[in-house]
Amino acid sequence: MAVDHTSGQPLRVRSLDGYPLGVTLFAAPQPRAVLLVNTAVGISQRYYRPFAQYMAQHHFTTITYDYRGVGKSAPPRLTVDFAGGFRQLVTDTECLMQYAQSQCPGLPLGLIGHSIGGILPLLTPENRKLDAMFTVGTQMAYPPDFGPGWWDNVKLRFQWFMLMPLLTRCYGYFPGERLKLGFADIPAQFVHEIAMRRHYENIFDFLAELNLPSHHLNLICPTLAFSATDDPLCTPMAMTRLYSQLANAPVQYQRLNPADIGADSIGHTRFFRRDLGRVLWPMAANWFTRQLVAPT
Repeated sequence: MAVDHTSGQPLRVRSLDGYPLGVTLFAAPQPRAVLLVNTAVGISQRYYRPFAQYMAQHHFTTITYDYRGVGKSAPPRLTVDFAGGFRQLVTDTECLMQYAQSQCPGLPLGLIGHSIGGILPLLTPENRKLDAMFTVGTQMAYPPDFGPGWWDNVKLRFQWFMLMPLLTRCYGYFPGERLKLGFADIPAQFVHEIAMRRHYENIFDFLAELNLPSHHLNLICPTLAFSATDDPLCTPMAMTRLYSQLANAPVQYQRLNPADIGADSIGHTRFFRRDLGRVLWPMAANWFTRQLVAPT
């Protein structure tokens, strides 16, 4: 009996520096292209599983993974000195882009980036190998852009720049699993770097302070930037601040009001929820088909 790998095959893949990462391969029947899913901060790959299965069933071999320190890529115990900041996440992204190509040689490569998952590819020269990128809620994360109202701005500032660093100092990592806040556990290094980021209008300037060069001008592939009107992080100003800098990539914007699809909310994370998948996921499948699959 044939094995249905669209349900997901768990794997271990070593990052470029040797760190073992938890990876899941959703192998498509008669694949047309291969897609890599880059997650948001502190959200485990298991959240994206239904979406990855859907894409695999639509002939896109799809790969999900956890950044180091998170989910299946976490050590037995997170400690305060665990190396899991921006530099390591870029290393993991670069590794998985190479791995995706090795699994489907000769097929086009696409990337789905959720929030920071759409920033990380801009920091590796490997992005020149991308044939299409679809981002969800990706933005500069500059605090004055949070919204749409002042209360949304205050809540996000409190969460990211006060509560999370405080809890991280207490525990040696951010205990997302224990607190059941919708996050996985997050390494202390990354929480502290996010807190530092608030002082920089341009995230690429901040990353330069971490000795991380940007390669965003190398990106030349078609890019679709999706956001919901009720996403307090990905406001129009936040999107403009980022995508206006991608001078060599053709960017298409898709901004959706939840009411237009009969939903009460989409926010920053619900694009990948199964309950909205019937409406939202065909948008991704159809767009990648147009960009990556030659007409027959």
